[in-house]
Amino acid sequence: MKIEKINDNQIRCTLNSSDLTDRQLNVGELAYGSAKARNLFREMMQQAFNDFGFEAEDNPLMVEAIPLSGDSIMLIITKVQDPEELDTRFAKFSPSSEEDFSEEEAPAPETLEGAPAPTASESPEAPQAPGQTRFFRFPTLDAATGAAQVIGDSFDGHSSLYRDPVSRGFFLAINGQGYRTEEFSRILNTLSEFGARVKANDAREAYFREHYDTVIDGLAVQVLKSL
Repeated sequence: MKIEKINDNQIRCTLNSSDLTDRQLNVGELAYGSAKARNLFREMMQQAFNDFGFEAEDNPLMVEAIPLSGDSIMLIITKVQDPEELDTRFAKFSPSSEEDFSEEEAPAPETLEGAPAPTASESPEAPQAPGQTRFFRFPTLDAATGAAQVIGDSFDGHSSLYRDPVSRGFFLAINGQGYRTEEFSRILNTLSEFGARVKANDAREAYFREHYDTVIDGLAVQVLKSL
């Protein structure tokens, strides 16, 4: 059982198949809140308190379960400061909120969108312009995991994974800092085979951080590759 602190109000608990087997639990029992599931929850909260000082006190908790591959499951536990938030949290998102993130045309092979193709006179070691963050949408965590496992050997930079609580889709933000144009372009082209390209602008990731759940911050590709 792995417990990580996301922020002062949120933790992430990852349970693998052996964690569930040792406690004679299955994923279905977690959903229905059996006595064994409640005991596991108390155990997680105690460990979170011991490790991070995370305490619910009198705050209600919202628990979101995300199935992973291999009979594992990720639980995102959030302290709700305002009980009314439980009713209003999703109301502020319209059913078409994701339509604002229109898919982009896939870039030409070996070329970043909006960047000219390298010429023969350009140095092959020309660095990727800093701050080049690109975004991809995946329908499931398994799809994002599969993409990360393919690019994991060629990418070790900054990336974050977000989850839309309405559509339950996943968004990967990946930054090309330190990578040559052609290297990062190959990575983007590979990701396009697994997920849908999302238009990039300066406010996109700030929107994700404010309105979406941060599943993995900073090391998304590295963490997903290891699942």
